[in-house]
Amino acid sequence: MAQNKNVTKKRITLFVNVVASLSRFPEQKRKIHRWELMATVVEKRMAYDVRNLMGEDLGPLSRKELETLESQLDSSLKQIRSTRSRLSSRD
Repeated sequence: MAQNKNVTKKRITLFVNVVASLSRFPEQKRKIHRWELMATVVEKRMAYDVRNLMGEDLGPLSRKELETLESQLDSSLKQIRSTRSRLSSRD
């Protein structure tokens, strides 16, 4: 999970750097600003989702959101266990 977070941060950093290089063109500034805002929103949402997956900040979630999160975690655990079993059988 931490590796995905680092990859995502690197992608966002690259995106911000590209946006910064384009900022020399005045006609693009408004579009760039929108993209920066969207990148910020996406980054905050991803951080929130990661905290939820780690069992943090669950208080504000509705019952339906908690059920969805539980379902996602169950699915992830099944994949992890399947991969672990597959790797164990190779050894």
